[in-house]
Amino acid sequence: MRLIVPIRLGIIKRYFDKYKYQKKKRDEIIAALEESEEQIREVLGDKEYVHYSEAIPEIGQFLNEVREKEARLLEEKQKKEGTKIAEFVDLKSFV
Repeated sequence: MRLIVPIRLGIIKRYFDKYKYQKKKRDEIIAALEESEEQIREVLGDKEYVHYSEAIPEIGQFLNEVREKEARLLEEKQKKEGTKIAEFVDLKSFV
């Protein structure tokens, strides 16, 4: 397994670089990676195990940039549309 890890990381980097701008494929790759990380940790143990985001820091940086951009766009959209809060109406005043 130790011999396969560098090959695995190379494949991860190549596919992530290829599909990082395609949201659906990127999310599928990340989901598969997270699922496979559990088995890798069990096999290698805590001492030898390195998470893919630590081994390939470009992935973590890119995902952080995407999250920040999505948060900014959501914030701008909320500012533009405003929040829709209903006023409290005292129903007793209508009686």
